[in-house]
Amino acid sequence: VLFLTRDHVMRRAEDALAPERFPDSVERSGTRLRIDYVFDPGAPDDGVSMTVPLEALLTTDADQGEWLVPGRLEEKVLALFKTLPKGVRKDLDPLPEVARAAAEGLPFAEGSLLDALAARVKTLRSVVIPRAAWQPRAVPDHLRMLYVVVDERGKELARSRDLDELKARFEKRARESFERLARKALEREGVTSWDFGDLPESVDIE
Repeated sequence: VLFLTRDHVMRRAEDALAPERFPDSVERSGTRLRIDYVFDPGAPDDGVSMTVPLEALLTTDADQGEWLVPGRLEEKVLALFKTLPKGVRKDLDPLPEVARAAAEGLPFAEGSLLDALAARVKTLRSVVIPRAAWQPRAVPDHLRMLYVVVDERGKELARSRDLDELKARFEKRARESFERLARKALEREGVTSWDFGDLPESVDIE
């Protein structure tokens, strides 16, 4: 029998709610993107949302968004396990324990969550999960990233849990917005002499 003291319980609670597990922003492709949290089961914005400026939309990586945040990873992994075909799923019983072990051993937000999870399961249980067996769209909405696209003034343009759909819808405007940002960073007017040194081969734009 395992007895937990109040200190043990409080320490585990503090670890679970540590700021690094629920960050208020993340850096993606050189851009810091705001993260918000809503707990309102059934509401359209329930879960984790990421605010994406229009000029950063096309460089935002859907694979990284699949990871959500560290504090929701174990729940996301368990939900993904539950979408697997029964023949595969039974080899992972008990699901909660395997989900916890799998989540603890994953290098967060490095590459594809599905590929990393399949490799981790193979290590833990010697079970091979084909890529086609995963059903990420069957995961409950609150465990799928909600992307909120905003314009240069911060006005919301659209929101969706389908990043590819947003990219297709706003591709032209996103490219134009990025080009305007690039011009602000690079262009100068009224230049009468070469007073700016050698031109760089590339420029990082924040």
